[in-house]
Amino acid sequence: MPHSRVPRSSTAVAIILAARPSPNAARPLPAQPIGGRPMLHHVMDAAAGVFGRAILVIGPEMADLPPPPPPHRTVVQRDRRGAAHAALLAAPMLAGFRGDAAVIRGDLPSLSAACLQALRDARRDGADLALLAFRPASPAPLARVLACADTGQVDRVVPWAEATAAERAIGLCDAGVLCARSVDLVRWLRAIRPDEARGELRLTGIVAAAREEGRQVIAIEGPAAELTPLDTPEALIEAQALDRLSRHLSAA
Repeated sequence: MPHSRVPRSSTAVAIILAARPSPNAARPLPAQPIGGRPMLHHVMDAAAGVFGRAILVIGPEMADLPPPPPPHRTVVQRDRRGAAHAALLAAPMLAGFRGDAAVIRGDLPSLSAACLQALRDARRDGADLALLAFRPASPAPLARVLACADTGQVDRVVPWAEATAAERAIGLCDAGVLCARSVDLVRWLRAIRPDEARGELRLTGIVAAAREEGRQVIAIEGPAAELTPLDTPEALIEAQALDRLSRHLSAA
């Protein structure tokens, strides 16, 4: 069955990645509830406020998830080959589309429309590739962003597993949220090669692809409270407990 394409009249679209499996959970964490709704639906709401349309990339074990309302679409990643591979599954829907496209990880339920708007504004202001970065409250095994402190221009994004001790000491972390022209985004995603350790297509590789073309890559620093992922069952349980406490206090 052919994919439904994003209309050429649209100005932007967001690809939300929610297929990454969790080894200690029956379903990917973005499908787990926060505030009575799947985590990724909170992300979709924020994304829709800035980019209009969303394409959700989910896993096959999420088939019972209620489909998003139009104009949003869903695609299933059956072969788990990394975040860049997941984002590429949306490429058929972007054929002929010339607007901006964002890629957003689906385990950021606190992500705000204001934060995403800052990302899109950076793209509109001339960045070929704009990405969100943050400084976590405590050291985390996330990719490090090597960027100019004054201009935000990014030299490299280094996955944690490949980072040196000095690079791991850098406080600025990649949030897994980025924006580019759709035609550039798809081309750079296709240029990413599998990593040697696991054979996955890492989303961080898009920065190297853009830099190889001499393109400008800009990092926008956002709040850790919005950009710290709920990527472990423990983090999810803590967030759910805080959400229940907040609702209890609000009702009191």
